[in-house]
Amino acid sequence: MRVAADDDSITATVVSVLLTLAFVGLSLLTLGVIYLSVQDFLQKREKEKFEKEEAERQKEEARKKRAKSRKKRGNY
Repeated sequence: MRVAADDDSITATVVSVLLTLAFVGLSLLTLGVIYLSVQDFLQKREKEKFEKEEAERQKEEARKKRAKSRKKRGNY
């Protein structure tokens, strides 16, 4: 009878350890996914900001070119 009780105790311990490892593994996986999601969000936001600044810079350059060409036409 004592052997059966020891087997139950060992089985319960093994199951507890495996469940704990599964919980820790899934927690790490979840944190990894959250980290990747945040990094992706920040990267997209930075890219959009850069594209917006680049578009504004191109508009400003186009305005300067138009102003130069108008000055040249006015001098002739």
